[in-house]
Amino acid sequence: SLLPHFSGQPVDPVRLDRLLEKLKPALRHLDQEVLATKPFLATEQLSLADLMAFTELMQPTAVGCDIFQDWPRLAAWRARVEAALGPELVQDAHRLVLQPRDPRDAQRDPKLAQELVQRLLERL
Repeated sequence: SLLPHFSGQPVDPVRLDRLLEKLKPALRHLDQEVLATKPFLATEQLSLADLMAFTELMQPTAVGCDIFQDWPRLAAWRARVEAALGPELVQDAHRLVLQPRDPRDAQRDPKLAQELVQRLLERL
């Protein structure tokens, strides 16, 4: 969980290691089986499956973990997803997902999330 990061508290390294250890089988499956025969997760083109997985897999980077470093196909997939989305959209998405935010921001500006979703849908 990245809750401590978003609340401004330090991340417990022991707990983080345990969580990353639990993630390894899924990363191995994606790298060695799913991405072994195709460029994206579900089809030959970027799909909603890629966007969902990309969002989830990028979260550990908020606490300085590069989960892609040991998985070459997964790292190449990440590069393909980022290239398909374009650098501006990737940067905006990372800013919204990874930066600590006040939860009330979404209530103050609900159009922010809707705008990002619309831009993602236009890329599909």
